[in-house]
Amino acid sequence: MPTHTIRKLGCIMLSLMAVLFLIRPQVLDIAYFVVFRYPRAFYMVLLASYYDLLLVAGLGAAFMALAYLFRSFARVQRWLLGAFLGLALVCVAVGLSYVTTSTLLGGPLTYGWLYYSDFMQNSDFYTALQANLSWQWAGQLLGWCAGLLLGSYLLWAGLRRLDPQGQKLRGVVTLLALGLVVYFAVAPRRIAANNLTYKLTANPVLAFSNSVYAALATPPDLFTLQIPAKFEAFPTPAMAGGTTGHAPSNPRIRNVLLFVLESVPAEYVPGYQPRTDVMPELARQLPHALRVADMYAHIPSTNNAVVALLASLYPKISYQSISKEHPDIRRPSISSELKKKGFRTGFFFAADTRFQNMNGFLANRQLDTIADFQTIPCSQPAQEIDPEKTDFLSSSDEACLIQSVAKWLPKDSAAAPFFATVWTAQTHYPYFPAGAEHNYGVSERYLNRYLNALHYSDQQLGQLLRELRRRGLAESTLVVVVGDHGEAFGRHVQYGHASNIYEENVRIPLLLLNPVLFHGETLPVIGGQVDVAPTLFDVLRLPIPAEWQGTSLFNPERVNRAYFFSPYSQYTFGYRDARHKVILNAAAGTTQVYDLQHDSHETTNIADRMPDYVLASRRRLARWVQYQDAYLQQALAPPAKPAPGR
Repeated sequence: MPTHTIRKLGCIMLSLMAVLFLIRPQVLDIAYFVVFRYPRAFYMVLLASYYDLLLVAGLGAAFMALAYLFRSFARVQRWLLGAFLGLALVCVAVGLSYVTTSTLLGGPLTYGWLYYSDFMQNSDFYTALQANLSWQWAGQLLGWCAGLLLGSYLLWAGLRRLDPQGQKLRGVVTLLALGLVVYFAVAPRRIAANNLTYKLTANPVLAFSNSVYAALATPPDLFTLQIPAKFEAFPTPAMAGGTTGHAPSNPRIRNVLLFVLESVPAEYVPGYQPRTDVMPELARQLPHALRVADMYAHIPSTNNAVVALLASLYPKISYQSISKEHPDIRRPSISSELKKKGFRTGFFFAADTRFQNMNGFLANRQLDTIADFQTIPCSQPAQEIDPEKTDFLSSSDEACLIQSVAKWLPKDSAAAPFFATVWTAQTHYPYFPAGAEHNYGVSERYLNRYLNALHYSDQQLGQLLRELRRRGLAESTLVVVVGDHGEAFGRHVQYGHASNIYEENVRIPLLLLNPVLFHGETLPVIGGQVDVAPTLFDVLRLPIPAEWQGTSLFNPERVNRAYFFSPYSQYTFGYRDARHKVILNAAAGTTQVYDLQHDSHETTNIADRMPDYVLASRRRLARWVQYQDAYLQQALAPPAKPAPGR
């Protein structure tokens, strides 16, 4: 009985290896006729299947060992055989789903992604899968599962016919085991030599298991990297003086509107050599605007952008977020500081502030009004809401958003000054254009939907600016147009925004609009979202809170650098300086360096030409990580108790 069980387990194992090998070309986007016609393509698929085969070999060996240990228990033998077959079918389903998720998420599903999506309560991940796991995918899954079962049966039947006594099997098993040992020993070096990325080689089961361990047990080693004492300090605002008085200013400026474009990278915005002309309203404002040349999101997610923009606070260097874990963090914000100066304050969000507990964070920021799709009156939502589940992507039509802001604005310039954040939503996946779609001549259907949605957001910005002019508020209001993060449409074989930190993920627009202050200037600096609040206070000539981590973009003493990271696929850290962009994959231990002056789309990694720069970049990133970790430990420490008797 145990011999029969072990042989059946071996047949299932070999059949599963073959099925996962045949699925892998879809991840690599290689046609099957190419794989089996050209030895080089077959070899690349074989290398990319390394973790698939490693997982199957490990599971098979474990179940065979258990079958041998419990060889006297017939019921256990049957249970082991059924359990292994069930696991094999699950591996096929997960392996096939990785063809889709590798594109949508930039890699396998991880614990960080689950956390980011509030464990599937929001549809950032759920909606993407729903839109892409079609009936065609279900048919493929049934076919591959049938192939697994048929392959296992044919192997078992062949063994029984050709070697019923198992006399020849021992030699075959020995050769197969030796071949796998050689493959597992050699393949990792060949994977590195052929530049096969983590996304192309990852096994989704192993990757998710490893992400749970990494998230809950092991921080990236940047937290503990020993840095030479003489190496440069992290550039804090104190090093740049942290004072105001550098920005253009005018006492007529009394109000601030922070207009945040959801999921909009700089490359689609006027003033940044846009790929398409979809924002004519904003383009008309360029003669009365100042454009910041290179701005970055510190982490490509909305909830982290809320914290960075309003409170000048870098994100927590973790898959966790400040808005969810520490919404009551004791730090000043734009709204709380302006409230002290007699400003009316408001936050208007077309989507759902419940995502990652943004509503909890906002509740602690001295805002007179907080409105989102739940409270903004609107007859036509941009997305149908499923009442059976919490859907944090539901949003109001942005025309309703602007109408709500217009009702809140003062009727004329004689009223108290105001500060409001206006945050769009229809450019978030799966993108919600209004009305009939215009064909912008792009091949990617989601990109065309996105461009239509962005055009609609631009129309609403134009409507808001006209409303300011109608009420005599245009000259006294500083309008700040900024992105919360970027969005990818196939470049670097990725879609969406949160899984990577390439330019399309993190480079965002920042334009300051006011006809009194600006006349088409460009500020040639590199900054991050934490610098927005200090810059606004510099323009308003208000003291910048010492707790803020950013520096006014007009301050000539500031360090011209921006830092960013993403924890949702693998832990990736990076920064941008005057010329170069660095991306460090902490899990893989690899560094990418790009010369953005000549390679704006990050196509050529030049890290191997710059070993000293790579070493310095690792230390520079460790400085940021360790600085931020210490900063948040202090910021989140409980208030000191007064001494007895006082």
